[in-house]
Amino acid sequence: MEGTFTNSRSQKLFYRAYLVPAGATSRSTVVFHHGYGAHSGIYEEDFRELQKAGISVFAFDAHSFGRSGPLDARCRAYITSVDHLVDDVYSFLKEVVDRHRDPKAPLIMAGVSMGGMVSVLTVRKVPSIWAGLLLLSPAIDVPRTLVLRVMSAVQSVIAPLIPGWRIVPQPTLDMVTEDLQKREELKADPFMDLARLRVCTARCFLDGFAQIKEMQGHVSLPIFAAMSPIDKACDYGKLKGFLGAVESKDVTLLTVEGARHEVLMSPEREHENGVPPRYGLSDLGRQQAKEAGKELKQQLAATDIADVKVFCSPLTRTLDTAVIVAEELGIYTTDSQFQVVPELIERNFGEYELQSDSNYQKVWEVDAADLSAVPSGGGESVEQVAIEHTGATLRVSFKILYC
Repeated sequence: MEGTFTNSRSQKLFYRAYLVPAGATSRSTVVFHHGYGAHSGIYEEDFRELQKAGISVFAFDAHSFGRSGPLDARCRAYITSVDHLVDDVYSFLKEVVDRHRDPKAPLIMAGVSMGGMVSVLTVRKVPSIWAGLLLLSPAIDVPRTLVLRVMSAVQSVIAPLIPGWRIVPQPTLDMVTEDLQKREELKADPFMDLARLRVCTARCFLDGFAQIKEMQGHVSLPIFAAMSPIDKACDYGKLKGFLGAVESKDVTLLTVEGARHEVLMSPEREHENGVPPRYGLSDLGRQQAKEAGKELKQQLAATDIADVKVFCSPLTRTLDTAVIVAEELGIYTTDSQFQVVPELIERNFGEYELQSDSNYQKVWEVDAADLSAVPSGGGESVEQVAIEHTGATLRVSFKILYC
């Protein structure tokens, strides 16, 4: 579904929506905000995968980006207030999302890069309506280049004088993704803005970073964040600091090793065994999980166990199973009783991932000789996995006993 809506400043903005089919259960509703220079269309494949998984997605192109006007080059990528970006999310909610979403489905705010900054500021404004926050390489802050340091020092002087000048460098495509084909696609995309940032836009970003720094301790929603530690566009360290300072007790940071800024465009994602949605449960598997959940519910009813918590790894098939079983127990992904624990993920077999099962024998032979040895194909040793899982189990046990 595509269309336009009018924001509070009487500007028409383009949107797209990927709705769960009528009659099907919507697991959640995601409101998504793209990053600077980008637009919602470049994530269409990801949105469709979420839709297949029972998650409705609503996304719009920010004013002067993508298919939202104005289309005049002199007015493109022109941000005069970070508050306008936040206000537009709420206009989108009122004019589009609330009219089409399942009101029973949890509402998740999600964003990439600049959209991550907008997402944090958005949930701060009316936290009660949001069930969670999804941050992908969020612009909690950025590496302070010489230009930005100068901007920060004299912004109050130069911004009013030359607001539209494009003098602040933005990340190059090789910083965005290591996928050469994807770079060419982005370069050829007429709706991408790859030019330098305007002075007024950079000033708005600095204002947004300052606002986040002031309010970060007051975020209490569940947060899932993913980012590469070698991201050169946004500051990974500042994200970790932000997550460490929030009030929320339900915080997960997925460190995407080897990726660049756009973790959704990383080739690593295509080779990561078990994480993409296509590795989820089949229809038969979902039915079996549902039956298992009902059986577990009956068994628990015969005991005096009242407090049940669900912990699972981020592998899609495992996560699908956990979600279905948990829902049978009356536990939902937005509840504190449901948590994804990245350290519980199964063993990484390196270059043998997604290859023939015959390679397992080679790994078992190495394991039999030395539990600390890494298979010739790379990945993890038995000892490494044992340490990770033991640590994860201890942390989970601590949460159950004392939190």
